[in-house]
Amino acid sequence: MAIIKCPRCDINFIREEEGYCSICKREMRGEMPKDDAVEMCIECGEHPAVPGEELCAFCLADRKAAGEALEDDAAEEGGEGEDDELGLGGMELDPLQSDDEIPEEERERIHRELGFDDGAADEEEEDKEEPAI
Repeated sequence: MAIIKCPRCDINFIREEEGYCSICKREMRGEMPKDDAVEMCIECGEHPAVPGEELCAFCLADRKAAGEALEDDAAEEGGEGEDDELGLGGMELDPLQSDDEIPEEERERIHRELGFDDGAADEEEEDKEEPAI
């Protein structure tokens, strides 16, 4: 009397003299087992999720508390504005500078550091580096 895996599902173990496992027998008769699969919380993965939600009761409470704390902080700072949504906290920003406002030396240094191809500057450097034959 040896124990083998069910030939139909290849999951459950059965005795050699049995044809299929009890689960496969029920499925073949049309008596599908109830789907008792419990959805687990996607946040912690440790507790079952609340029906109709993706989170367990603990994680839902944590998120709710965190949301209330954020609302309280925003109210203390004087409300939410566009800057607060971006996380700028009322910081003043200068408009972008055009190429004319950046000194030539600074622009060349930036181009060298970033590896931009400045055609005229490269040609001059190549002429200086090549020895005369």
